[in-house]
Amino acid sequence: MSTESFEFVTDTATLCVFDLAALRHRLQDEAPDWWVWEQLEELNAGNAAFLDLGSDGFYRGILSTKPLDRWEFQVNLSCPSGQVFIGAAEETTSSGLEPNCGRGGLMLRVPAGTYELRARQLAGNALELSLCSLGGSAQNEFKEPLRLSTSEV
Repeated sequence: MSTESFEFVTDTATLCVFDLAALRHRLQDEAPDWWVWEQLEELNAGNAAFLDLGSDGFYRGILSTKPLDRWEFQVNLSCPSGQVFIGAAEETTSSGLEPNCGRGGLMLRVPAGTYELRARQLAGNALELSLCSLGGSAQNEFKEPLRLSTSEV
């Protein structure tokens, strides 16, 4: 895969990216929106990236295996199983459920390892992401949740 397109709908104005095994410890969390309060913990552990999009709605994205030249955020992610979900945060693992792309999104297979996610939001609810093998630690040191801002192409 060099590029892949995806679409999704969100009512929480949030895109999430994570390996299913990295959030399996959240499978029995009873609150389906646990990530609203605890996303920074999972982000800094490298288990998931939650990106505030600024508004609810329909989004189109392009995912590339070539690093983006321009980006708003760079996040290290642990991908222990290589089964990565990219889509609406409403599908984040919880309450005995894992993502099924019911709101769109993308389920991606990659070799297990550590990856670098780069992301930016373009005009017109368009997103551009890259996911590239990184090696090393998946740790991050963010002080606050991530919020994308619309930029012109």
